Parts: sequence; structure tokens; C-alpha cells
Amino acid sequence: MVRVITVEREYGSAGVEIATRLAERLGWELVDQALVKKVAEECHVESSEVESRDERCDPWYHRLTKAFSQGAPERTLAPSSSEAFDCEQMAAHVRRVIEEAADRGNCVIVGRGASCVLSSRMDAFHIFVYGCRKEKLEYARTHVSPEITAEKMEQIDRERAAYVRKYFGLDWDNRKLYDLMVNSAVGVDAVVNAAIDAAGLASRLPQMQSA
Repeated sequence: MVRVITVEREYGSAGVEIATRLAERLGWELVDQALVKKVAEECHVESSEVESRDERCDPWYHRLTKAFSQGAPERTLAPSSSEAFDCEQMAAHVRRVIEEAADRGNCVIVGRGASCVLSSRMDAFHIFVYGCRKEKLEYARTHVSPEITAEKMEQIDRERAAYVRKYFGLDWDNRKLYDLMVNSAVGVDAVVNAAIDAAGLASRLPQMQSA
């Protein structure tokens, strides 16, 4: 029986809204911004630092500097304390938080390679939400920022794809990773209903109390 749903999403495809609605409909925990807060608390860093490394890879020069600092006896290139928390550490903490949430069950997890982390779990159902470029741009400008550009959206998706490729060795949009891939152009409610039906969870929806 499905106890975990992961929602991977293209930027602007309403994936977070869909995940939020799913969690609300099912009465489950939503694992998204709470994950950022938990990692920040555990690593004793500001949430802004965690957010800046969320679903990203360290730039090549950071990796080079880190490699030299770990290999040099004198450690003259060792990073300062402000640089100690990097994307690699972030990814490791995120993976553990995802696994802990899945063990608790009854949760909807947004992005961060959760479909890869939980690929071997029989109680996990994986969704990929995509969309048309024009509609994604309209959604992002309405719900995130009117300054969002198509180029920025595509950059964020490239970063998410690079994150999955680096830490899991898989293609972010590989259909074999997902149980359901859906275009959000059909509407948020339609996607939520389709996900609940496809995951076999319709019978587990909280019963409405009679007036």
C-alpha cells in the first residue's frame, strides 16, 4: 500500500501546489520547506544558506578547491567555516531527511531526487509534473515573481537535472523513474485526482464529516 508520494516538477508547472493539495486531500505531511528548516537546524546554518544550495551542485572551482584542501598536508586551501557547508553536504542531509520521512510514512515529498532515494520502496509512488513553456511562464510570473524569465525557468530545471545526475547518476526526466508523468495544463485538481486514483488511495481519503 502506498504510504509515500514523491512529486518531481519542472519549474512553473505548479508542482508544489499539486503536492500541497495532495497532502491536504490525504491528510498527510508535506515535506518541502520543512525539509529546508530541518537541515538548517541540524547543520547550524541559516535557512538562506540551505536554500541557496537546495537542488544544486557545487561549482567546479569549489570542488577543485575542496579536493586540494583535503589532499594537501598543509591545508592552505582549506575552506573557511562560512564555506564549510556546501551542496554535497546538503545533498547528504536531504537524503537522510527524505528516508526518515518515508519511514514515518503518510507524506508527500517535493523534488530533491526523492524518487531516486526511494526507488526501491514498494510503498512509494512517484510523480513527474511537466508543462508547456508558455503556461509555465505565466504560472511562475503569477505565483512566484513577475520578473521570472523563460531563461531563468530553464536554468533552474537544468540545475535540478544536474543535481539528480550528479548524486544519483540518473536522468531527471527519465520516465522509468516515475509511476505517473502528467502535464499540469489539465489543471491542478485534475492532476491531484489522477494521482490519488493512480496510487490507489481514493479509498483512504479522509471521510467528510456530516453537517
